[in-house]
Amino acid sequence: MSRVEFTDEEKTSLKVARKALKEARAGRREEVDGSDRYWDFAQLQLDQEEAIAKTTWHARERSATDPSDPEFQEAKSVYLYQQDRRALRRRSLREKQQTFQKKNTILELSSKPSSVATICAAYVELLMDVKTRTSRQDQSSFSSQVKKAYGGTTGTKKDPHNWCVLDGKMYHASMFRAAHIFPLSLGQRSMAYVFGPDAKGEINCPRNGLLLPTELERTFDDHRVVIVPAESHPDGPREWKFLVLDRSGLWNSTVHGPHKYSDIHQKRLIFPNNFRPRARYLYFHYLCSMIYLFRQDKRTGVVRSDLPDSEMPELTGAWGSHGSYLRDCLISGFIDELGHELPEGLKEDMRSNSFSSQSENELEEVVSSLDDLDLDSDEDESDEEEYLPFEASSDSEAEDEGVE
Repeated sequence: MSRVEFTDEEKTSLKVARKALKEARAGRREEVDGSDRYWDFAQLQLDQEEAIAKTTWHARERSATDPSDPEFQEAKSVYLYQQDRRALRRRSLREKQQTFQKKNTILELSSKPSSVATICAAYVELLMDVKTRTSRQDQSSFSSQVKKAYGGTTGTKKDPHNWCVLDGKMYHASMFRAAHIFPLSLGQRSMAYVFGPDAKGEINCPRNGLLLPTELERTFDDHRVVIVPAESHPDGPREWKFLVLDRSGLWNSTVHGPHKYSDIHQKRLIFPNNFRPRARYLYFHYLCSMIYLFRQDKRTGVVRSDLPDSEMPELTGAWGSHGSYLRDCLISGFIDELGHELPEGLKEDMRSNSFSSQSENELEEVVSSLDDLDLDSDEDESDEEEYLPFEASSDSEAEDEGVE
């Protein structure tokens, strides 16, 4: 590939941008996460990365003698990939900033004479915005506990196999992932607030987990598939079945081995023993999934699913009045904040599955739970250098001019 030639103006521009980028990174690290100055530095960092990438690419494109050269084409692919990643990070930054603002709203409300209902409504809106992905922390201990609870591992260390709830067969362990039902990103204190004090210490317990095929874990985590009660024998353990919410996106897609999503809709989970996840955690997942289902996507304005109307009564009443899972003030918060987007059948189901909250420290519990929320986004960079272009630093002339 041809040597990249930089103009004097480009060299100066790169030098200035690199200095500004270094200062932005340092400034962001020194600021309190979520402060106004933090967002300013984070935005400045993205702006300078963009300036460096564009200047470098324009010089490389201008210097190319053969655009069909494989090295040039590879460089172009890298540039376009980095451009897409920066766009995702910009969107992620906006979403994260909005989430922090909602957290601050709750803190402000709690410091004023505000009703519990008002604060719960704001709390619900925050919960719905927090990314429900698995934490970046090492989850090997949680995974081991879940595997042990749901049938254990057979085979050898080099060739381990686990039980599949789709068909009751053993498959290689690499095909599965231990899923948190109540998201780890919401934190243990949020879990205790939502479900009551007896949920303390359970966020990393097998009762809050399922061992699912990797693809199914992803769509379950994205709230596109739910697990609801199935008809159970009165003397046996509780049984569960899958419901596929995202028909248009998943129905004919493969979920695991020969199974398509259409095959697992209304299908019972096959367990190897009597161990089961706690119903209340599956209910919370179902409730959030239903809200996402009926809520229009704010960015696209398109409803996420096209389930036929004939299935709506069964879907909204899938749980019936089986238990008291979430505290009533939180259910009221869901309905107050999002009720205009939900069918009456679902709202009635929500009310019938709540328990009366008698806590004298309601506001303190809400505020305390905020500290456990993982407000980082999936697109937050784990390695900043990954997003810099292949750059002028690889060109000796630019280095000689101090463009680094």
